[in-house]
Amino acid sequence: MNGFISYAHEDGAMFREVYKHLTPIARRYGIEFWTDAKLHTGQYWHPAIAKAIAEAEVFVALVSYESLFSNYIATFELPAMRVRAKAIGGLILPVLLNRCMWTYEFSAPLVAPVHDGKPLPIADWQPQRNGYHAASEQIAGAIQTYYHGASAP
Repeated sequence: MNGFISYAHEDGAMFREVYKHLTPIARRYGIEFWTDAKLHTGQYWHPAIAKAIAEAEVFVALVSYESLFSNYIATFELPAMRVRAKAIGGLILPVLLNRCMWTYEFSAPLVAPVHDGKPLPIADWQPQRNGYHAASEQIAGAIQTYYHGASAP
């Protein structure tokens, strides 16, 4: 199964932490996540991103004020992810990195991490590693339920 991770470059440090937490999930469920780290010198980045989205079944959108500020994410990546997910019955998993106007793009039941029934950005968790862990558990549970019809072990 192919996956795609959308994030703003300004969120690079948080992206790397989320990616580390996604690695065991990717191994367990056989997901090959595409990120822009797979781009090579001389490669045209827009067609490579479009191809990765067109081949993905699972989408992780790292949501922050920086990602919401990005015209490229707002006008290309998110719409392309939504079209692809709708066409194939794919799964979009928004991960809330920091406080932002995320409800303009995503609805509450779909965002991770959640604490005490409410979305809580990773940046607000103390310690922050607990936010990454909660997000990864919730993503694993969503993938398990969506694709395998049962709760995550």
